[in-house]
Amino acid sequence: MPDQSNNREPPTKDRTAKTLAEKVRPIQERAEREGFVSDGSSDKPMLDEAWGEAS
Repeated sequence: MPDQSNNREPPTKDRTAKTLAEKVRPIQERAEREGFVSDGSSDKPMLDEAWGEAS
């Protein structure tokens, strides 16, 4: 599980905060490599599996 502490330092000039699009891009690229194509239905099952929460 990711670190949930509040002891993180704010971004510096050398380490800027990532935008949501930058954070999501690797997941979208992985889904594309694995052949996932959105048909407009729910992506929840694929995302649950990607996060290890598939039942």
